[in-house]
Parts: sequence; C-alpha cells; structure tokens
Amino acid sequence: MQTTRHSQIDEDLRDSVQRQLVGDRRISAENIRITSNDGTVTLTGSVPSYFQKVVAEQVASSVSGVRLLTNEIEVAALHKIDPEFAQDVVQAMKRCLGGTTSPRRPSGALSDEGEPTPIFPLGLRDLAQPAS
Repeated sequence: MQTTRHSQIDEDLRDSVQRQLVGDRRISAENIRITSNDGTVTLTGSVPSYFQKVVAEQVASSVSGVRLLTNEIEVAALHKIDPEFAQDVVQAMKRCLGGTTSPRRPSGALSDEGEPTPIFPLGLRDLAQPAS
C-alpha cells in the first residue's frame, strides 16, 4: 500500500513538472524526459540551447513537491555553422544592440592600446567576424 502511494505521488509530481515545462513558451519540451522518485526529479533528453536547459531547470525546481532536481539535459550542438544562419545571428545581434555587433564594456574597461574592448554575448565573437 505504501509503495502504491509513493508511486502515485511520483507520477503526480512528474505530471506537474511536465505540464509546467510544456506550458512555458521559452522551452522546447518535446525532447525532455522526466522521472521522479520520492521528490527527486531528474530531467534528461535534449534541448537546442543552454538557455532552454537553464529555464527547464528553473521551471521544474519551482514545482511544489520537488525536493531535489537533477538536470541531465544535453544541449544539442550545431555540428556546422551554416553561413546563412551565422549572418542571421549577426543581424539579430545588430538589431538587439542598436546597429552594432561591438558592444562596449562598462566605462574604464580598456584594451592594452587604451581603446574600449568589444564584448560579445554568449561567445558569439566568431559569428560576428567575416569568414576567412
């Protein structure tokens, strides 16, 4: 009887986490698998970005009844950068950054030459550089 009760609680918890993940528009949840055992929830599977992995963890850990969360979600890597995709990323960066792909560090951050040093969000420096 006790095992059946725990099984039902785990199933309900898993279902609650699943509903929250599917309901969050920031996450592509179709490849995320969820297991639950006595309040410990494990996320496995894959998502297309690190951002989605982090959001999935935040969403799942906020569900009532989750005592411990293990996030084993893998980020599906791009095997090859498509030049058209790279150009789309650069254009999106320009729109977000007001027309430039060279945002500046806070005042006082200078290069060895005394010039402001450009920074790139999410390590996108290579995408912003023309292909050789």
